[in-house]
Amino acid sequence: MKRLFGGLCSLLLIFVLCPRTLAADYSTLPEEYVALESYIPEGLAQLLPDGLFSSDPQSVSEALSQLTSFAGLLELILDVSRLHLADSGLLLSSVCALLILCALMKVLGETWGMGGMAGLAPRICLFCAVAGAGYAVVADMVTFMSQLRVLMGGMLPMMSALYVLGGNVSRASVGNAALGVWLNVCEQVCARAAPPLFGVCLALRLPQVFDAPIDLSRLGDSLKKGYTTLLGVLAFVLTLCLSAQNLIAGRADSVAMRSGRYALGQMIPVVGGALSGSLDTLAAGVGLLRGVSGISGIFLLLLLCLPMLAKVLILRAVFDATGSMAHVLGCVTESALLSEAAGLLGYMAAAVAMCTAVFIIALGAFAACAAAFAV
Repeated sequence: MKRLFGGLCSLLLIFVLCPRTLAADYSTLPEEYVALESYIPEGLAQLLPDGLFSSDPQSVSEALSQLTSFAGLLELILDVSRLHLADSGLLLSSVCALLILCALMKVLGETWGMGGMAGLAPRICLFCAVAGAGYAVVADMVTFMSQLRVLMGGMLPMMSALYVLGGNVSRASVGNAALGVWLNVCEQVCARAAPPLFGVCLALRLPQVFDAPIDLSRLGDSLKKGYTTLLGVLAFVLTLCLSAQNLIAGRADSVAMRSGRYALGQMIPVVGGALSGSLDTLAAGVGLLRGVSGISGIFLLLLLCLPMLAKVLILRAVFDATGSMAHVLGCVTESALLSEAAGLLGYMAAAVAMCTAVFIIALGAFAACAAAFAV
């Protein structure tokens, strides 16, 4: 009677730790993965192959193979670059024309004894062109952060469902909590702070544009370094917490599940052995589903991040090139303005890459995580 009672308690323990283990269909992806399609931005959805959000793992694998082929990735990169190069060509020609005008007015000002005031009008036009192009990219960055938040918000239920299928109940709650914190960081620190940071740093260059003997560039450098330092520290702390808590929670799930399996096998040898073998088989199914969904999520994040990074880096290259041109023409003030804008865009690109990288690391750990009853 005691052995029977102990076996029943062990069975109850397993059902508590993994409530969906025996009732789930391990040959199909959960409905939370299929529902992920509704969280995809419209522009990104047009780039995805058919069958990526099917419940059949085989169809998803074929869609991923098509998406990750060399020809497919090369075509995607060329399309994105071609689009942003076309948009940046007009800006490049406009800035070059303004720089030539600034250089000409500088020569005329020295000839007529007007000093730097002769080139004030083209410098103001250049400042407006740089500020307008930069603010457009920063606004796109804010939109990207919003799309990233929505996409990861849709992935969290999928991750929870597959964690629970593998018996990683504690890991599901801990991982989702940490990723929820990082989503708030992306929205509050990256997205909301980027527009005022860009505007303030450019505004600190206005005294030089008006040829005033005031240099506020060091204050702008401090703001930029403080922004990226804060973001880097938050990313490091949250990644460290996520890794440590996931490891502890995963071990706790594994120990509890192994204890239940051992007690069940000892107290009811026949039933316990059969259930132990079935759990090993189910663990392979959980690993397949988790790997397919995790890799899909990683590539969705990369496809969402790639156009934004391309836009920022191409515009940064335009400002770098025109800054060098301004230096050759002897337009020191204009060169400093363009270098400042290029540096700001470099910090924006770092923020975009850093926010996306944390989620990619989390999805990679999710895909590689073993089921609790298989460890």
